Amino acid sequence: LIREEINKKIMMIDKKQFMALRSYRVPPKEVVKMMGAICVIMSNFEKKPLDSVPTQWDYYKKRLNDVKLLKTLEGLPKKLETTQFTEKILALLKPFVEDPDLEPSYMEKKISSTCGCFCHFIICMYKLDDLLKTKLIPLSKASAEATAAFDLAHENLSKIRATFQEIQDK
Repeated sequence: LIREEINKKIMMIDKKQFMALRSYRVPPKEVVKMMGAICVIMSNFEKKPLDSVPTQWDYYKKRLNDVKLLKTLEGLPKKLETTQFTEKILALLKPFVEDPDLEPSYMEKKISSTCGCFCHFIICMYKLDDLLKTKLIPLSKASAEATAAFDLAHENLSKIRATFQEIQDK
């Protein structure tokens, strides 16, 4: 459900507002923070994750100018299911998630609905990682173990039935 919510927000991004983000020479501090969080999230799925949060707007503009950026972001919730955030990424991301400047409704009012959608993406990815680690993955493992135990019990029952049938036939 969270994955669908994340993708819905990415698809709601207004293309004109997205283009406007790229055109900032000196963006508001909230936009810089937002892009820092997005880059931290993206780095979790790259060969060399970030060790620290970049602060240069030029670095963020390169990301914004990537024509596949929105498509890439759309695919990250699914990737998170197999590659959860590392402890280092979580440590870098946590201050952004807790920052009132990056609260989605605040960003929508102060900057744009696109920035609100991006902030929603950041928070939801953080929550999805926690949900995966604390609930879904352990439940999936428990379910697999229960299925294996059931299969073994079923196999044993079949053997017992076969033995019982042999005894009855004698």
